[in-house]
Amino acid sequence: NQCRENEKRMFVYLLFFHIFVSVFLFITANTEYFSSLHNGEGLWNFAMDSTLYHKESLNSIVYLQNSEWQEWWQLYPNHRHVRLISFIYWITGYHIPIAYEIINSVVWAMSTLLIYRTSKLLFPDNNLAHLITIIFFFQPSILISSTQLLRDPILILGFCFICYGFAIFSKQKSIWRWALIIQVGIVLALSMREYLAV
Repeated sequence: NQCRENEKRMFVYLLFFHIFVSVFLFITANTEYFSSLHNGEGLWNFAMDSTLYHKESLNSIVYLQNSEWQEWWQLYPNHRHVRLISFIYWITGYHIPIAYEIINSVVWAMSTLLIYRTSKLLFPDNNLAHLITIIFFFQPSILISSTQLLRDPILILGFCFICYGFAIFSKQKSIWRWALIIQVGIVLALSMREYLAV
């Protein structure tokens, strides 16, 4: 019930929780004991794509440093989120994966909150349903992969926007609001996985 009354506070708690988990995993990855389980830079081997995205981001930073914005924008068209990673690296001055936590924590917390709101609309008097739906984001596979440089968290956020938009449509009949929210979700999902347009 406390979550229902103050979603802003819930969002902040979720942000800090994700930041704590990410920093803990990053520090753990950089210990001698776990060095064989990652690439030496804190990118775990279970998320091998992260290593590729990290290298592409490091290449992209050169274009940002030289103010070659158009060339930077056109790099790696199949990995659009690399632009975001490289931009965060460039802005912060830290070329390490944990710097991307600025984005990852917000994406994960927004996804959790949107699914919570969706379940609240669909099952207004069932607190158990709300809890069960957000548990999805606390599963180790989802939570830990959301700490890496992957496209999946943004894709999941897009899917959460779509679900929330349809829940608004089914319960509130607010034409403009649900259409806008679904459009945001579609743009996020398609920017990560263009083949979903088919």
